[in-house]
Amino acid sequence: PVKLANTLASAGEVNSVNAQCSKVEDANKIDEQIRQYHFVDEDSDEDAGYEMLDEAIRDVNNKAWSRAFFILVLQAGPLAFCLMCTVRLIKKGSMQWWEEQASHHGGVV
Repeated sequence: PVKLANTLASAGEVNSVNAQCSKVEDANKIDEQIRQYHFVDEDSDEDAGYEMLDEAIRDVNNKAWSRAFFILVLQAGPLAFCLMCTVRLIKKGSMQWWEEQASHHGGVV
């Protein structure tokens, strides 16, 4: 599982190898943790832990954007319907249209 820290940094704008911290101690601690959780032997890439971290961050971002888009679509549908109804009423001269409907139906709409 991926646990994101409470930070003001934007995830995914810079790859994790080139990310900078305001404090050197934090940068060293993060580097040590990334290397600790990814065993590096003679044959593996030195930055493999950072690449795994970047991939995990991309996955989290993609899931977040997918959910946000889904919610937007769910909310945009009813909103679009309401707007279309409002425009239709305005185009028909809403009060005039209601009065015409009432006169055609004997005063009952």
